[in-house]
Amino acid sequence: MKKKSQMQFGETIAILFIFFMLLVVGLVFYVKIKTASVGQDISEYKDVRAVELSQTVAFLPEFQCTEMNVVEPSCFDKYKILAMQKVSEANHAYYYRDLGDILIEVQQIYPFGETIVPYNSTPETFTVASQAHIPISLYDVESEKYIFGVLRITTYG
Repeated sequence: MKKKSQMQFGETIAILFIFFMLLVVGLVFYVKIKTASVGQDISEYKDVRAVELSQTVAFLPEFQCTEMNVVEPSCFDKYKILAMQKVSEANHAYYYRDLGDILIEVQQIYPFGETIVPYNSTPETFTVASQAHIPISLYDVESEKYIFGVLRITTYG
């Protein structure tokens, strides 16, 4: 009788051991899945933030083309952007409040030209950088021509 109860007790302990091992494996698997999901959510948030900031930048009066106080859609004035480089450096705190740690670049695509950096607040260290690219039209007042360009906004996290 004693051996039979000892054997049943051993079987019970073995079953409990296997049950807890399966429970631990399941918890580890669940935690890894959740960690990956949270990382993906953070990445998506950074991308959404980059698009929001690109919309904010697109509607800044410092960039927009105007003719007789009427704003032209999707048009950036090249010389306003060049002036913005100096203004943003002198008034960094003012723009930092609205824009934060981002890098704004305007690249001329056709005809091939320069890349203008009207605002640069790249942090010393960052973990993630997310970019948004928006095709724009640059207006050159001197030549009275439109230039095809890309507005590139890099957000840092």
